[in-house]
Amino acid sequence: MRKEKHYHEKLDSQLEEWGSRIDLLALELQRQKAGGKVNCEEHIKKLRHEQAVLQEKVTTLKQTRGKTWVELKSSVEKDALELKASLDKASLRYV
Repeated sequence: MRKEKHYHEKLDSQLEEWGSRIDLLALELQRQKAGGKVNCEEHIKKLRHEQAVLQEKVTTLKQTRGKTWVELKSSVEKDALELKASLDKASLRYV
């Protein structure tokens, strides 16, 4: 149980960090858009959607125990890696 709680806290921290990165990226893209450089609304929407889906899964994971927890954990980890990769790619592309 203690291991699961630590894992949940780590996920919450990562989600918070990624949310901040998305916010900063959105601000930077808005600045660039004002200069006529980038049309980025769709990319930010996609990142926020990925973040929301992951947050839902993390919430469900917190309410799950046993074998189901282990199975859902794999799905959460996959989605977390995908969100991080999307965010890193967007950061490299736009900033």
